Amino acid sequence: LGSVLVLAIAAARKPVSAGLVLCLIAVFAVPVVVGMVRHPYFQGRYLLPLTIGLFIIAGVALADANLERRTSARLIGIILTLWATVHFAAFAQNLRRYAVGYRGTWNIVQDAAWRPPSFSNAVALLLALASIAASFAAMWRLNGSRSEMMSGGRSNPVKSLDRSAQSCAERAAPRSAVQPDVVE
Repeated sequence: LGSVLVLAIAAARKPVSAGLVLCLIAVFAVPVVVGMVRHPYFQGRYLLPLTIGLFIIAGVALADANLERRTSARLIGIILTLWATVHFAAFAQNLRRYAVGYRGTWNIVQDAAWRPPSFSNAVALLLALASIAASFAAMWRLNGSRSEMMSGGRSNPVKSLDRSAQSCAERAAPRSAVQPDVVE
């Protein structure tokens, strides 16, 4: 996620970059300041809205930046792959911790003392992989429809809206404005 922030700071316009830097400083400064006032009492969840806002701003900045389409699609693919890997590993580790304990074996399908209600640990892992695959499929589909719109395909609503607005303006304009009378 840090690379997304660095890329957004580098690629965004100056006001957006300045906002990202200030928000990033706030994410690190707030725990220090709160820790000086109320030392033993600060939890990371208090920073969650600020941190999520930071990444939303970074995403908007990257979407607004003039990155090439190939670079943008590659970046989305890398981020989605990293996201899927980290979340699946975290899910598998938590399932292992609940099933056989933190120092237990990774054979959580057969040696499990605990399993999720209604299904086995193998089904839980398969469901996690299926949700990740669904995320990839949705992203692929969204990326495909976006590229079709950008390439001027038949389903481009922006171009059809422009054409209909142009024809409407031509119908509403007085005849003399559209075709001036020629005096001979």
